[in-house]
Amino acid sequence: MRRCGKGRLTAALCADAPAECAVTFDADGGTVNPASVRVNSGDRISALPETAKQGGAFNGWFTQKNGGGTAFTETTAVTADITVYAKWTETAPGLDGGKKAKTALPFPEPTVTDVNNPRTATKTWTKGQYNNFSAYILNNHVRIGNASAQEYGQLIAQLVIGWPVSETITEYKKLEDVALYRYCEWREPNNILTITLSDINEKSVSNSITTSLEVSAGLNLGSIGNLGIMASISEKTSITVSFQKGKKVSSEYDLTKYEQDKRYQVILTGAYTLRKHTFTYTEGGVAKTVAGGESINVDHDNMAVILVHN
Repeated sequence: MRRCGKGRLTAALCADAPAECAVTFDADGGTVNPASVRVNSGDRISALPETAKQGGAFNGWFTQKNGGGTAFTETTAVTADITVYAKWTETAPGLDGGKKAKTALPFPEPTVTDVNNPRTATKTWTKGQYNNFSAYILNNHVRIGNASAQEYGQLIAQLVIGWPVSETITEYKKLEDVALYRYCEWREPNNILTITLSDINEKSVSNSITTSLEVSAGLNLGSIGNLGIMASISEKTSITVSFQKGKKVSSEYDLTKYEQDKRYQVILTGAYTLRKHTFTYTEGGVAKTVAGGESINVDHDNMAVILVHN
């Protein structure tokens, strides 16, 4: 084989010779043999190299470190020079005669913190937008908390007349390490755990976030409303939940290889912020304020599907 596209090789030299690509294997602290292979462009490697790491269970090769990017397997076509990285899971002593067993993260403990230097967004509603504004409120995108029907009507009236209404949205609390969705019930370690997305939808995600709000933030949703959760769980959220960074979540875990004194579950973890909404308008030269409700903002870009234990 000749390596084409590098140096000054003539078309004649490369006319019948396919370009050659290098695949480099980064074991991330482990050992690997061989450390690199070469294949014709468009071909697949014949076999993955052997790799090992003290205190680590091998979880596959990926195009980015720590399991990021996409998986690289024997079925992956190679079209350019590439470096792939080993993903490892720490192992711990098992219950089977001192052999090493895989371990998983413990079920996350949500944290609730006040937002330092909170971000504030403003929006101005103008004449001709009162229908959109009404739908915005009535569809629970923003719940008018303790505002009376008269105050709500006054906001609509301002827009009908042609006087603007300003909305201020302020983040004030952040919830992290939240179990946004549980793909399965707790499973005993002596079986195979397979997850799919057949039952995931906006309602199920909304219920999970509602629970996390009540437990983690200590909010009584029965008294203050649903924080606009159903509307905040947008189609984008559902897609993100179903497809972690563009890859459909469908995995299988051999729990017989994990610590046998625990039970296991696959969950989606993530974070979101609570936001307060305030509306202001001017009447008779006097600025008036209507305390709106609250909503949530899901961090769509930092979700993770993980195996956890009880």
